[in-house]
Amino acid sequence: MLMSSPERIWKALLEHERYRGLKASTVQMSMRTVNAFISFLIENGALHPHLLKRRMWIKVPSSLPRSMEPDDDERLLSVIDDTRNRAMILSAG
Repeated sequence: MLMSSPERIWKALLEHERYRGLKASTVQMSMRTVNAFISFLIENGALHPHLLKRRMWIKVPSSLPRSMEPDDDERLLSVIDDTRNRAMILSAG
């Protein structure tokens, strides 16, 4: 049985996941999983609905696209036959 307030439980879980050194996106997925499980328990009458009154979320920074490796650049350019298309690829970089 849960003895603590829902906010304290969410905060404790968040601190625990951060302490483990996980990336923000992994922590967010963990929080979503717990949230889904609590929702399931509430729908089936095992927990009181006040547990989801206030949810804790973390902001996940958006990731930037990774650049292509030099070998990949060469392979891409080797299959482009049209001069116009080749110029478009070269000017985009």
